[in-house]
Amino acid sequence: MKSLGVGGLGNELNHIFSMLVVPRFIPRAITREIRFKNKQGLILHGPPGTGKTSIARAIAKILNGKLQVVRGPEIFSQLTGSSEAKIREVFYSAINDLEAKGEESPLHVIVFDELDSISRQRGTNPFNTTGDRIVNQLLTMIDGYTSLSNILLIGTTNRIDLIDTALTRPGRVELHLKIGLPDEAGRLEILRINVKRLQWRGMIDPHLELQKIVTDTEGFSGADLEALIQTAYCNAMDRHVKSDISKTDWAAIIVVAPDIYRAVVALRTAKDCSAKG
Repeated sequence: MKSLGVGGLGNELNHIFSMLVVPRFIPRAITREIRFKNKQGLILHGPPGTGKTSIARAIAKILNGKLQVVRGPEIFSQLTGSSEAKIREVFYSAINDLEAKGEESPLHVIVFDELDSISRQRGTNPFNTTGDRIVNQLLTMIDGYTSLSNILLIGTTNRIDLIDTALTRPGRVELHLKIGLPDEAGRLEILRINVKRLQWRGMIDPHLELQKIVTDTEGFSGADLEALIQTAYCNAMDRHVKSDISKTDWAAIIVVAPDIYRAVVALRTAKDCSAKG
């Protein structure tokens, strides 16, 4: 089985594979005989920058699904009925494929990024019912096609507690997986992935101790660690680039430990400022 290609995750990936991915490879003859139904939806929730959307994209790739990413806030419209129409449009391609090809229809993986923005608990704002109508339309689309197998819904959110409970019950988007910040082993894996191309080109100190960086980056997300390596490269470039840029030997730029630790301090400061609002 292929890896999802997302670093810093262990048990989370095993759970996704066993509950969502592997069953999709069961021969249709067997699923018909035992009346097995694939899980229809998954919510990936957790802090920002932990790779939720990357996981969703990777699942679609493994399953050879037609990927459609919908940014939640883009659904909203000031025109009455327009938001509901946008929800219906999201499903049209999958419905048309199913009507034309039946069981041979390709899988459509629909990813709702920032799902909480379009699925807040209904009845919380009596002065603005647009959100309630969007949730009702989404539930109608899901329930109208529960017997069909060519749609997989994946929602990503930082606030699963805000999502309408009707959407998350069994038979709808029932699988919920928390993607937390990576532990030490996870951070080491993510760093190895992000320095790999620099290593191939000999553009990072081969004696650099990644384990030391791991210790200094507790609380960093996968996105933070990716930004760390990018920032470190910029620091190395800043040291190397000459006043006449045309004379710069770009291949000679090498990231060393001080470049990394300057980046750690900068990102840590930025994270602290963000946390303070």
